[in-house]
Amino acid sequence: MSQAPAGWRACLAELRLGQFVMVMGWSGLYFCVDKLEQLWGLDCIASLAIAWIDGVLFLGLCLGAILRLLTAPQSLIKELREPLGLSASAAFAVAMVLFSRVLLTLANPERKLQLPFVGEETLRQEVFQNASELIWYAGAGLELVISLTVVVILVNSWRQKKAILSWVSPVMFIPAAGNVLVALAGVPLGHVTWSIAQFVLGLVLWPLVSCLLFLRIRKLGALPKMARPSWFIALSPPSVVGLSLLVFQAPSVWVWACWFLALVVLIKLLPILNEARQMPFSNGFWAFSFPLAAWCSLSISMATHAMALWGGNGGWGSTQPLASLALYVVHVGLGLLTMGVTLLLGWLSVQSLKRGLTALRNSLSQ
Repeated sequence: MSQAPAGWRACLAELRLGQFVMVMGWSGLYFCVDKLEQLWGLDCIASLAIAWIDGVLFLGLCLGAILRLLTAPQSLIKELREPLGLSASAAFAVAMVLFSRVLLTLANPERKLQLPFVGEETLRQEVFQNASELIWYAGAGLELVISLTVVVILVNSWRQKKAILSWVSPVMFIPAAGNVLVALAGVPLGHVTWSIAQFVLGLVLWPLVSCLLFLRIRKLGALPKMARPSWFIALSPPSVVGLSLLVFQAPSVWVWACWFLALVVLIKLLPILNEARQMPFSNGFWAFSFPLAAWCSLSISMATHAMALWGGNGGWGSTQPLASLALYVVHVGLGLLTMGVTLLLGWLSVQSLKRGLTALRNSLSQ
């Protein structure tokens, strides 16, 4: 009779805050599908289904984290004491920031949603708006604390002449990109100054982490093979900077610069996708999810701007056959890109579920 509780505790002890990257991936997919539905004038059925999946994942992982804190607090303390584990734990804060943006879009009065357990339209807007703001405060504040803590650890380790390069990893991009993402929900919620402050912090941390990774590769060599999928996190900073610049209504030239930089990074990282096919599945594969979804979302946003310029009322796209064909190709390409991200997320979710059930079964049988 005592084996079952011990098994549950052993399974919960293996839960990591970095696994909130699953929520990041599904939130990114939601933004992609939501933008496509608006672009094509479709009902928000698919995006609403993705939002429900995202919410269930978020609440389930939060419940797991609370149970882990109550049953195996020593494993959580050990995770947060490790610099790499602390950097990965920023996925929890980033997931909250992204999920707050999802709730904020659902609170849009222009959306006519019939949601169970929510009630009338005005009540739905108020519930989602308040929930979005509370989650944003928690996520943005936690993201700031984690980022500054990582910086303090780096500085102290450097002063004490410790070997910091051995634990430098692309995972450290998560705190950097997370500060930039604060603006996605912060600006619509009216927290512009706070959003700008963390945006600037993210812009400072991005090249800092890049320099540390360059030094790490130069002095210690390439990352281990099983850690190579984490390189895809490097696609996040230019993608999310571009998305945040759109929220700040920055000049389009800067957004296009971010998109092209992200495209160059993506092309450079594509061989890792092929390598991953020959590796056994691990939670590190989730590094593919949010970066690809973020770049896909930025691509759809930029295509929307281009279509408004080319094919709007009176635009030459409506009269030029070549331009109309180009717009059609862009529509199809964006749809295929989003479909690819959807299939990837679905596969990752199934593999993670199988891995979790196997771990639970093994822990209960011991």
